[in-house]
Amino acid sequence: MAWHVSILTALATGCIYSVMAVGVVLIYRTSRVLAFHVGEIGMLTAYILVSVWVPGGGFLNLGAAVIAAFGIAALSGVVMYVLVERIGGRLGHFVGTVITIAATIALNGLMGLVWAAQTWRMPLFPGTIGFFGVNLSIQNLAVILIGSAALVGIVVLIRHTSLGIDMQAIANNPALARLRGISVQKTLCAAWMMGSLLAALSGVMIASVSVVSVEGAVIGVSAIVAALIGGMTNVGFAIVGAFLLAGCETLVTLFGEPRFSQVIPVLGLLLLLVMRPTGLASRSENIMRV
Repeated sequence: MAWHVSILTALATGCIYSVMAVGVVLIYRTSRVLAFHVGEIGMLTAYILVSVWVPGGGFLNLGAAVIAAFGIAALSGVVMYVLVERIGGRLGHFVGTVITIAATIALNGLMGLVWAAQTWRMPLFPGTIGFFGVNLSIQNLAVILIGSAALVGIVVLIRHTSLGIDMQAIANNPALARLRGISVQKTLCAAWMMGSLLAALSGVMIASVSVVSVEGAVIGVSAIVAALIGGMTNVGFAIVGAFLLAGCETLVTLFGEPRFSQVIPVLGLLLLLVMRPTGLASRSENIMRV
């Protein structure tokens, strides 16, 4: 693999991991729930998109497929909000995390039932483009541009909009946020929807550069590890963690056995737990009984 191809692949993979990891952080910061189901949400969205979309069907068909796929993703965020916050909220954050694990199992079963675990290609941006005598993948370039735009957009939303400020207030002190007139439940619902939409975008991007398959949901593990590397509460460090994972996977693919790249997230998590349990953000949290 040429060096320019490796760099482009690492950047595209880092963008994919980053987008999903940011969704994990948003959910955790507002709800204190680790969203294990994000990889399955991503692959479900990709399956719906590839089922509705007809290659060569024009922009209307592609638009309808995108609306259907991401509409289902947003709806899944609302469903998870109801299950975790409205029904399981009284039982504590641990129960909420268990609910996301149950959702992982249910979504895997749903995809196996509806699509029989089929593997499909979804080349949204096929072909290559020449740049100073080098052929670059249009698909990878599109992933980098779309992923970067999504990350910039979410950072701007968090820091410069009323919804983002409300999310920060709830993350810091939910009780005080409620006293200041912030609609906590609406904000939590918005956070779950945003987390699901970011997971959906990552799922579509990873499927477009590889394939649509149930096994592709393993991207959720990489995203969670990236968020853990960042400390679970910091969007910026989660992005750094995502690119570190992508870079390590690319190096293993280049100089070692490509199949071993799948163990990089697990090794990264083990090293994190041994060397820096609080993540790059170095922020520890007090866990209390409820």
